[in-house]
Amino acid sequence: MLISRLLLTSDWTSVILTLFAVYISFYYYKYFSRKNKLPGPLPLPLVGNLIEVAKLGLDNVPKWFFLLRERYGDYFEFYLGTQRIVVTCNAELMDKLVDPSTKTNFFKRHPENSNISELGYNAHGIFFNQTFEGWKFNRKFLSKSLMSPKFQAELLQQQQELFCDASNYLDLLSSKIGDESLESTKINLAATMLSFNADLIIKMTTGKTGGSLAHYLKNNYPFENYKESKRLIQKSNSNSAAYEISIELTKLTRGWSTDTMYIFSLPKWLRHYVPGFSHFNKKCLNNLQRTFHILHGIIEERKNEIENSPKEMDLESNLLTLLLLANTERDPDRMIDTNGEFTRPMTKYEIGGILLEVCHGSIEEISWVFNSTVYYILKFPHVQNQFLEEIEKILGFDLARPITFEDLKKFKYLDAILYETLRLSPPLPVVGRTNTVVDEIVLDESS
Repeated sequence: MLISRLLLTSDWTSVILTLFAVYISFYYYKYFSRKNKLPGPLPLPLVGNLIEVAKLGLDNVPKWFFLLRERYGDYFEFYLGTQRIVVTCNAELMDKLVDPSTKTNFFKRHPENSNISELGYNAHGIFFNQTFEGWKFNRKFLSKSLMSPKFQAELLQQQQELFCDASNYLDLLSSKIGDESLESTKINLAATMLSFNADLIIKMTTGKTGGSLAHYLKNNYPFENYKESKRLIQKSNSNSAAYEISIELTKLTRGWSTDTMYIFSLPKWLRHYVPGFSHFNKKCLNNLQRTFHILHGIIEERKNEIENSPKEMDLESNLLTLLLLANTERDPDRMIDTNGEFTRPMTKYEIGGILLEVCHGSIEEISWVFNSTVYYILKFPHVQNQFLEEIEKILGFDLARPITFEDLKKFKYLDAILYETLRLSPPLPVVGRTNTVVDEIVLDESS
Protein backbone atom coordinates (compact mmCIF):
# COMPACT_ATOMS: atom_id res chain seq x y z
CA MET A 1 0.00 0.00 0.00
CA LEU A 2 2.78 2.43 0.90
CA ILE A 3 4.61 1.74 -2.36
CA SER A 4 1.39 2.28 -4.37
CA ARG A 5 0.82 5.69 -2.76
CA LEU A 6 4.40 6.70 -3.45
CA LEU A 7 4.09 5.78 -7.12
CA LEU A 8 0.94 7.90 -7.45
CA THR A 9 1.95 11.00 -5.48
CA SER A 10 5.72 11.28 -5.85
CA ASP A 11 8.25 11.62 -8.61
CA TRP A 12 10.61 8.77 -9.42
CA THR A 13 13.55 10.34 -7.56
CA SER A 14 11.59 10.31 -4.33
CA VAL A 15 10.47 6.74 -4.97
CA ILE A 16 14.03 5.55 -5.57
CA LEU A 17 15.38 7.36 -2.51
CA THR A 18 12.58 6.00 -0.34
CA LEU A 19 13.14 2.44 -1.53
CA PHE A 20 16.87 2.81 -1.02
CA ALA A 21 16.30 4.06 2.54
CA VAL A 22 13.99 1.10 3.21
CA TYR A 23 16.60 -1.30 1.81
CA ILE A 24 19.36 0.18 3.99
CA SER A 25 17.17 -0.04 7.07
CA PHE A 26 16.28 -3.66 6.33
CA TYR A 27 19.94 -4.48 5.58
CA TYR A 28 21.18 -3.21 8.93
CA TYR A 29 18.24 -4.77 10.76
CA LYS A 30 19.30 -8.15 9.34
CA TYR A 31 22.95 -7.39 10.12
CA PHE A 32 22.45 -6.47 13.77
CA SER A 33 19.98 -9.32 14.37
CA ARG A 34 22.13 -12.02 12.73
CA LYS A 35 22.94 -15.23 14.59
CA ASN A 36 26.37 -16.13 15.95
CA LYS A 37 27.65 -12.56 15.95
CA LEU A 38 31.37 -11.95 15.78
CA PRO A 39 33.24 -8.65 15.98
CA GLY A 40 34.37 -7.04 12.74
CA PRO A 41 34.27 -3.89 10.61
CA LEU A 42 30.83 -2.47 9.82
CA PRO A 43 29.86 -3.44 6.24
CA LEU A 44 28.13 -1.22 3.70
CA PRO A 45 25.04 -2.38 1.78
CA LEU A 46 25.80 -4.29 -1.46
CA VAL A 47 29.60 -3.87 -1.32
CA GLY A 48 30.30 -4.99 2.25
CA ASN A 49 33.91 -4.15 3.19
CA LEU A 50 35.20 -4.10 -0.39
CA ILE A 51 35.87 -0.35 -0.23
CA GLU A 52 38.36 -0.90 2.60
CA VAL A 53 40.12 -3.57 0.53
CA ALA A 54 40.14 -1.31 -2.55
CA LYS A 55 41.70 1.56 -0.59
CA LEU A 56 44.58 -0.63 0.54
CA GLY A 57 44.96 -2.46 -2.76
CA LEU A 58 45.11 -6.24 -3.20
CA ASP A 59 48.86 -6.23 -2.53
CA ASN A 60 48.12 -5.06 1.03
CA VAL A 61 45.28 -7.47 1.82
CA PRO A 62 47.55 -9.51 4.18
CA LYS A 63 48.28 -6.29 6.10
CA TRP A 64 44.53 -5.66 6.37
CA PHE A 65 43.98 -9.10 7.92
CA PHE A 66 46.71 -8.47 10.48
CA LEU A 67 45.13 -5.11 11.37
CA LEU A 68 41.73 -6.78 11.83
CA ARG A 69 43.27 -9.40 14.08
CA GLU A 70 44.93 -6.76 16.25
CA ARG A 71 41.64 -4.86 16.50
CA TYR A 72 39.16 -7.72 17.00
CA GLY A 73 41.18 -10.70 18.23
CA ASP A 74 41.52 -14.27 16.94
CA TYR A 75 37.92 -14.49 15.68
CA PHE A 76 36.24 -11.88 13.52
CA GLU A 77 34.12 -11.44 10.42
CA PHE A 78 33.89 -9.20 7.38
CA TYR A 79 31.78 -9.04 4.21
CA LEU A 80 32.82 -9.48 0.58
CA GLY A 81 29.86 -7.88 -1.13
CA THR A 82 26.89 -9.62 0.46
CA GLN A 83 28.90 -12.70 1.48
CA ARG A 84 29.77 -13.07 5.16
CA ILE A 85 33.32 -14.30 5.80
CA VAL A 86 34.30 -15.68 9.21
CA VAL A 87 38.01 -15.63 10.06
CA THR A 88 39.73 -17.70 12.71
CA CYS A 89 43.36 -17.11 13.66
CA ASN A 90 43.45 -19.98 16.14
CA ALA A 91 45.76 -22.75 14.92
CA GLU A 92 43.93 -25.37 17.04
CA LEU A 93 40.84 -25.04 14.84
CA MET A 94 42.73 -25.41 11.57
CA ASP A 95 42.99 -29.20 11.74
CA LYS A 96 39.25 -29.53 11.23
CA LEU A 97 39.13 -26.93 8.45
CA VAL A 98 42.01 -28.34 6.39
CA ASP A 99 41.34 -32.03 7.05
CA PRO A 100 42.52 -33.91 3.89
CA SER A 101 39.86 -36.59 4.34
CA THR A 102 37.37 -36.97 1.48
CA LYS A 103 34.62 -36.96 4.10
CA THR A 104 35.42 -33.51 5.43
CA ASN A 105 32.66 -30.90 5.53
CA PHE A 106 35.14 -28.21 4.48
CA PHE A 107 36.25 -29.43 1.08
CA LYS A 108 35.36 -26.29 -0.90
CA ARG A 109 37.58 -23.21 -0.91
CA HIS A 110 34.68 -20.77 -1.26
CA PRO A 111 30.88 -20.79 -0.93
CA GLU A 112 28.48 -21.56 -3.75
CA ASN A 113 28.32 -18.55 -6.05
CA SER A 114 26.46 -18.31 -9.36
CA ASN A 115 28.96 -15.68 -10.52
CA ILE A 116 31.64 -18.38 -10.76
CA SER A 117 29.74 -20.11 -13.55
CA GLU A 118 29.60 -16.75 -15.34
CA LEU A 119 33.41 -16.77 -15.29
CA GLY A 120 33.59 -20.38 -16.46
CA TYR A 121 35.70 -21.50 -13.48
CA ASN A 122 33.21 -23.72 -11.68
CA ALA A 123 34.20 -26.92 -13.52
CA HIS A 124 37.85 -26.22 -14.39
CA GLY A 125 41.10 -25.75 -12.55
CA ILE A 126 41.45 -26.46 -8.85
CA PHE A 127 40.77 -23.40 -6.69
CA PHE A 128 37.29 -22.55 -8.04
CA ASN A 129 36.30 -26.08 -9.01
CA GLN A 130 32.94 -26.87 -7.41
CA THR A 131 32.93 -30.63 -8.09
CA PHE A 132 35.01 -33.01 -6.02
CA GLU A 133 35.61 -35.39 -8.94
CA GLY A 134 36.77 -32.57 -11.21
CA TRP A 135 39.00 -31.13 -8.50
CA LYS A 136 40.54 -34.56 -7.83
CA PHE A 137 41.12 -35.21 -11.53
CA ASN A 138 42.86 -31.88 -12.16
CA ARG A 139 44.90 -32.05 -8.96
CA LYS A 140 46.08 -35.56 -9.79
CA PHE A 141 47.57 -34.57 -13.15
CA LEU A 142 48.97 -31.27 -11.90
CA SER A 143 50.79 -33.02 -9.06
CA LYS A 144 52.06 -35.71 -11.42
CA SER A 145 53.42 -33.10 -13.86
CA LEU A 146 55.03 -30.84 -11.27
CA MET A 147 56.76 -33.77 -9.55
CA SER A 148 58.05 -35.20 -12.83
CA PRO A 149 61.89 -35.48 -12.79
CA LYS A 150 61.98 -34.07 -16.33
CA PHE A 151 59.98 -31.02 -15.28
CA GLN A 152 62.22 -30.45 -12.25
CA ALA A 153 65.36 -30.70 -14.39
CA GLU A 154 63.91 -28.32 -16.99
CA LEU A 155 62.96 -25.85 -14.26
CA LEU A 156 66.46 -25.83 -12.77
CA GLN A 157 68.05 -25.34 -16.20
CA GLN A 158 65.69 -22.51 -17.21
CA GLN A 159 66.24 -20.71 -13.90
CA GLN A 160 69.98 -20.67 -14.37
CA GLU A 161 69.86 -19.66 -18.05
CA LEU A 162 67.50 -16.77 -17.39
CA PHE A 163 69.49 -15.64 -14.35
CA CYS A 164 72.73 -15.65 -16.36
CA ASP A 165 71.11 -13.57 -19.12
CA ALA A 166 69.86 -10.96 -16.66
CA SER A 167 73.09 -10.97 -14.65
CA ASN A 168 75.25 -10.49 -17.76
CA TYR A 169 73.06 -7.60 -18.90
CA LEU A 170 73.29 -5.84 -15.53
CA ASP A 171 77.05 -6.48 -15.23
CA LEU A 172 77.59 -4.96 -18.66
CA LEU A 173 75.37 -2.03 -17.74
CA SER A 174 77.26 -1.28 -14.51
CA SER A 175 80.67 -1.58 -16.19
CA LYS A 176 79.66 0.93 -18.86
CA ILE A 177 78.11 3.45 -16.49
CA GLY A 178 80.91 3.29 -13.93
CA ASP A 179 80.72 6.12 -11.41
CA GLU A 180 78.37 8.29 -13.49
CA SER A 181 74.96 8.96 -11.96
CA LEU A 182 75.46 6.30 -9.32
CA GLU A 183 72.19 7.14 -7.61
CA SER A 184 70.16 6.68 -10.80
CA THR A 185 71.64 3.23 -11.50
CA LYS A 186 70.40 1.55 -8.34
CA ILE A 187 68.61 -1.67 -9.26
CA ASN A 188 65.05 -2.21 -8.04
CA LEU A 189 65.47 -5.83 -6.94
CA ALA A 190 61.77 -6.42 -6.21
CA ALA A 191 60.62 -5.25 -9.65
CA THR A 192 63.48 -7.03 -11.42
CA MET A 193 62.78 -10.34 -9.70
CA LEU A 194 59.06 -10.01 -10.37
CA SER A 195 59.81 -9.73 -14.10
CA PHE A 196 62.37 -12.53 -13.86
CA ASN A 197 59.90 -14.83 -12.15
CA ALA A 198 57.13 -13.94 -14.61
CA ASP A 199 59.33 -15.04 -17.52
CA LEU A 200 60.30 -18.23 -15.73
CA ILE A 201 56.70 -19.17 -14.92
CA ILE A 202 55.47 -18.37 -18.45
CA LYS A 203 58.27 -20.51 -19.91
CA MET A 204 57.69 -23.45 -17.58
CA THR A 205 53.90 -23.43 -17.92
CA THR A 206 53.34 -22.62 -21.61
CA GLY A 207 56.75 -23.21 -23.19
CA LYS A 208 56.74 -19.64 -24.52
CA THR A 209 59.80 -17.44 -23.97
CA GLY A 210 58.78 -14.61 -21.67
CA GLY A 211 59.47 -10.97 -22.44
CA SER A 212 58.78 -9.24 -19.13
CA LEU A 213 62.40 -9.12 -17.94
CA ALA A 214 63.80 -7.87 -21.24
CA HIS A 215 61.00 -5.31 -21.45
CA TYR A 216 61.62 -4.10 -17.89
CA LEU A 217 65.41 -3.87 -18.21
CA LYS A 218 65.31 -2.13 -21.59
CA ASN A 219 62.83 0.47 -20.33
CA ASN A 220 64.49 1.12 -16.96
CA TYR A 221 68.20 0.44 -17.53
CA PRO A 222 68.81 1.05 -21.25
CA PHE A 223 72.13 1.47 -23.03
CA GLU A 224 71.28 1.33 -26.71
CA ASN A 225 74.41 3.21 -27.80
CA TYR A 226 76.77 0.43 -26.82
CA LYS A 227 77.81 -2.03 -29.52
CA GLU A 228 78.41 -5.06 -27.28
CA SER A 229 76.25 -8.11 -27.92
CA LYS A 230 73.44 -8.28 -25.41
CA ARG A 231 71.91 -11.76 -25.41
CA LEU A 232 68.81 -10.89 -23.44
CA ILE A 233 67.89 -7.95 -25.69
CA GLN A 234 68.73 -9.89 -28.84
CA LYS A 235 66.30 -12.58 -27.71
CA SER A 236 63.49 -10.08 -27.32
CA ASN A 237 64.15 -8.52 -30.71
CA SER A 238 64.31 -11.88 -32.49
CA ASN A 239 60.74 -12.88 -31.68
CA SER A 240 58.87 -9.70 -30.81
CA ALA A 241 55.39 -11.18 -31.48
CA ALA A 242 55.87 -14.00 -28.97
CA TYR A 243 57.31 -11.56 -26.46
CA GLU A 244 54.31 -9.25 -26.77
CA ILE A 245 51.96 -12.19 -26.16
CA SER A 246 53.93 -13.28 -23.07
CA ILE A 247 53.95 -9.73 -21.68
CA GLU A 248 50.19 -9.41 -22.20
CA LEU A 249 49.54 -12.81 -20.64
CA THR A 250 51.67 -11.89 -17.62
CA LYS A 251 49.78 -8.63 -17.18
CA LEU A 252 46.40 -10.35 -17.47
CA THR A 253 47.22 -13.14 -15.01
CA ARG A 254 48.57 -10.65 -12.47
CA GLY A 255 45.30 -8.70 -12.72
CA TRP A 256 43.25 -11.87 -12.39
CA SER A 257 42.68 -11.37 -8.62
CA THR A 258 41.13 -7.93 -9.03
CA ASP A 259 38.87 -9.01 -11.88
CA THR A 260 37.78 -12.21 -10.17
CA MET A 261 37.13 -10.62 -6.77
CA TYR A 262 34.97 -7.92 -8.34
CA ILE A 263 32.80 -10.41 -10.23
CA PHE A 264 32.75 -12.92 -7.38
CA SER A 265 31.74 -10.43 -4.68
CA LEU A 266 29.09 -8.14 -6.19
CA PRO A 267 25.52 -9.11 -7.13
CA LYS A 268 24.97 -9.83 -10.80
CA TRP A 269 22.26 -7.17 -11.25
CA LEU A 270 24.52 -4.50 -9.75
CA ARG A 271 27.42 -5.36 -12.05
CA HIS A 272 25.34 -5.61 -15.21
CA TYR A 273 22.78 -2.83 -14.94
CA VAL A 274 24.09 -0.03 -12.69
CA PRO A 275 26.19 2.60 -14.51
CA GLY A 276 29.80 2.66 -13.39
CA PHE A 277 29.61 -0.86 -12.03
CA SER A 278 28.59 -2.23 -15.43
CA HIS A 279 31.49 -0.48 -17.18
CA PHE A 280 34.06 -2.02 -14.84
CA ASN A 281 32.29 -5.38 -15.01
CA LYS A 282 32.59 -5.38 -18.80
CA LYS A 283 36.27 -4.54 -18.53
CA CYS A 284 36.88 -7.40 -16.08
CA LEU A 285 35.00 -9.92 -18.24
CA ASN A 286 36.90 -8.81 -21.34
CA ASN A 287 40.20 -9.30 -19.51
CA LEU A 288 39.22 -12.80 -18.44
CA GLN A 289 37.96 -13.73 -21.89
CA ARG A 290 41.17 -12.41 -23.45
CA THR A 291 43.23 -14.45 -20.97
CA PHE A 292 41.48 -17.70 -21.88
CA HIS A 293 41.63 -16.82 -25.57
CA ILE A 294 45.44 -16.53 -25.35
CA LEU A 295 45.79 -19.69 -23.25
CA HIS A 296 43.52 -21.78 -25.49
CA GLY A 297 45.43 -20.55 -28.55
CA ILE A 298 48.74 -21.58 -26.99
CA ILE A 299 47.26 -24.98 -26.05
CA GLU A 300 45.96 -25.66 -29.56
CA GLU A 301 49.26 -24.56 -31.11
CA ARG A 302 51.27 -26.84 -28.85
CA LYS A 303 48.85 -29.73 -29.37
CA ASN A 304 49.29 -29.46 -33.15
CA GLU A 305 53.08 -29.35 -32.75
CA ILE A 306 53.00 -32.55 -30.70
CA GLU A 307 50.70 -34.34 -33.15
CA ASN A 308 52.94 -33.40 -36.10
CA SER A 309 56.19 -34.39 -34.41
CA PRO A 310 57.75 -37.88 -34.69
CA LYS A 311 56.71 -40.20 -31.88
CA GLU A 312 60.32 -40.95 -31.01
CA MET A 313 61.13 -37.24 -30.67
CA ASP A 314 62.06 -36.08 -27.15
CA LEU A 315 59.64 -33.26 -26.29
CA GLU A 316 60.04 -30.32 -23.91
CA SER A 317 59.10 -30.92 -20.31
CA ASN A 318 57.09 -27.77 -19.58
CA LEU A 319 53.77 -28.06 -17.77
CA LEU A 320 51.61 -27.61 -20.88
CA THR A 321 53.38 -30.39 -22.77
CA LEU A 322 53.16 -32.79 -19.84
CA LEU A 323 49.44 -32.11 -19.36
CA LEU A 324 48.77 -32.60 -23.09
CA LEU A 325 50.68 -35.89 -23.08
CA ALA A 326 48.96 -37.20 -19.96
CA ASN A 327 47.12 -40.47 -20.67
CA THR A 328 47.99 -40.47 -24.35
CA GLU A 329 50.08 -42.96 -26.31
CA ARG A 330 53.18 -40.80 -25.75
CA ASP A 331 52.81 -40.73 -21.98
CA PRO A 332 55.43 -43.09 -20.48
CA ASP A 333 53.64 -42.98 -17.11
CA ARG A 334 50.12 -43.51 -18.38
CA MET A 335 47.76 -44.22 -15.51
CA ILE A 336 45.76 -47.42 -15.39
CA ASP A 337 42.88 -47.03 -12.97
CA THR A 338 40.31 -49.76 -12.47
CA ASN A 339 37.63 -47.21 -11.59
CA GLY A 340 38.19 -45.29 -14.81
CA GLU A 341 38.77 -42.00 -12.95
CA PHE A 342 42.15 -41.06 -14.39
CA THR A 343 42.30 -42.86 -17.72
CA ARG A 344 41.23 -40.12 -20.14
CA PRO A 345 43.35 -37.20 -21.44
CA MET A 346 42.65 -33.67 -20.25
CA THR A 347 40.56 -31.20 -22.25
CA LYS A 348 41.89 -27.79 -23.28
CA TYR A 349 39.48 -26.14 -20.83
CA GLU A 350 40.82 -28.18 -17.92
CA ILE A 351 44.40 -27.45 -18.98
CA GLY A 352 43.62 -23.75 -19.47
CA GLY A 353 42.17 -23.48 -15.98
CA ILE A 354 45.24 -25.11 -14.46
CA LEU A 355 47.68 -22.95 -16.43
CA LEU A 356 45.88 -19.77 -15.35
CA GLU A 357 45.91 -20.74 -11.69
CA VAL A 358 49.58 -21.78 -11.76
CA CYS A 359 50.65 -18.56 -13.49
CA HIS A 360 48.63 -16.38 -11.15
CA GLY A 361 49.57 -18.29 -8.01
CA SER A 362 53.30 -18.40 -8.77
CA ILE A 363 54.43 -15.06 -10.22
CA GLU A 364 53.60 -12.82 -7.27
CA GLU A 365 54.01 -15.36 -4.47
CA ILE A 366 57.43 -16.73 -5.45
CA SER A 367 58.72 -13.19 -6.00
CA TRP A 368 57.43 -12.28 -2.54
CA VAL A 369 59.29 -15.20 -0.95
CA PHE A 370 62.52 -14.33 -2.78
CA ASN A 371 62.43 -10.66 -1.83
CA SER A 372 61.51 -11.43 1.77
CA THR A 373 64.36 -13.96 2.00
CA VAL A 374 66.89 -11.44 0.68
CA TYR A 375 65.57 -8.84 3.13
CA TYR A 376 65.98 -11.07 6.18
CA ILE A 377 69.41 -12.30 5.08
CA LEU A 378 70.66 -8.71 4.74
CA LYS A 379 68.96 -7.64 7.97
CA PHE A 380 70.89 -10.17 10.06
CA PRO A 381 74.65 -10.13 9.24
CA HIS A 382 75.38 -13.37 11.12
CA VAL A 383 72.79 -15.16 8.94
CA GLN A 384 74.35 -13.67 5.82
CA ASN A 385 77.86 -14.78 6.86
CA GLN A 386 76.75 -18.31 7.67
CA PHE A 387 74.87 -18.56 4.37
CA LEU A 388 77.94 -17.38 2.42
CA GLU A 389 80.02 -20.02 4.21
CA GLU A 390 77.53 -22.68 3.12
CA ILE A 391 77.72 -21.47 -0.50
CA GLU A 392 81.52 -21.60 -0.48
CA LYS A 393 81.49 -25.03 1.12
CA ILE A 394 79.10 -26.53 -1.45
CA LEU A 395 79.88 -24.60 -4.65
CA GLY A 396 83.42 -23.46 -3.94
CA PHE A 397 84.53 -20.23 -5.58
CA ASP A 398 83.37 -21.12 -9.09
CA LEU A 399 79.93 -19.51 -8.92
CA ALA A 400 79.56 -19.72 -12.70
CA ARG A 401 79.29 -23.50 -12.77
CA PRO A 402 75.82 -25.05 -13.17
CA ILE A 403 74.00 -25.99 -9.98
CA THR A 404 72.74 -29.56 -9.77
CA PHE A 405 70.05 -31.27 -7.72
CA GLU A 406 72.79 -32.85 -5.62
CA ASP A 407 74.02 -29.36 -4.77
CA LEU A 408 70.56 -28.23 -3.74
CA LYS A 409 70.15 -31.17 -1.35
CA LYS A 410 73.20 -29.97 0.60
CA PHE A 411 71.84 -26.48 1.34
CA LYS A 412 70.51 -27.26 4.82
CA TYR A 413 71.00 -23.75 6.20
CA LEU A 414 69.23 -22.27 3.18
CA ASP A 415 66.28 -24.59 3.89
CA ALA A 416 66.14 -23.22 7.44
CA ILE A 417 66.24 -19.63 6.13
CA LEU A 418 63.37 -20.30 3.73
CA TYR A 419 61.20 -21.97 6.38
CA GLU A 420 61.75 -19.10 8.79
CA THR A 421 60.99 -16.56 6.05
CA LEU A 422 57.72 -18.33 5.26
CA ARG A 423 56.84 -18.24 8.96
CA LEU A 424 57.61 -14.54 9.37
CA SER A 425 56.33 -13.34 6.01
CA PRO A 426 53.94 -15.84 4.36
CA PRO A 427 53.02 -15.00 0.75
CA LEU A 428 49.47 -16.24 1.31
CA PRO A 429 48.53 -15.75 4.99
CA VAL A 430 44.87 -16.70 4.46
CA VAL A 431 43.43 -20.16 3.74
CA GLY A 432 39.82 -20.25 2.62
CA ARG A 433 37.33 -23.02 3.41
CA THR A 434 33.53 -23.26 3.38
CA ASN A 435 31.32 -25.93 4.87
CA THR A 436 29.26 -28.04 2.46
CA VAL A 437 26.76 -29.02 5.19
CA VAL A 438 25.77 -27.42 8.48
CA ASP A 439 28.68 -27.72 10.88
CA GLU A 440 29.83 -26.24 14.15
CA ILE A 441 33.06 -24.64 15.26
CA VAL A 442 33.34 -24.25 19.02
CA LEU A 443 35.29 -21.15 20.06
CA ASP A 444 37.08 -20.89 23.40
CA GLU A 445 35.37 -19.08 26.27
CA SER A 446 37.66 -16.04 26.10
CA SER A 447 36.37 -15.21 22.60
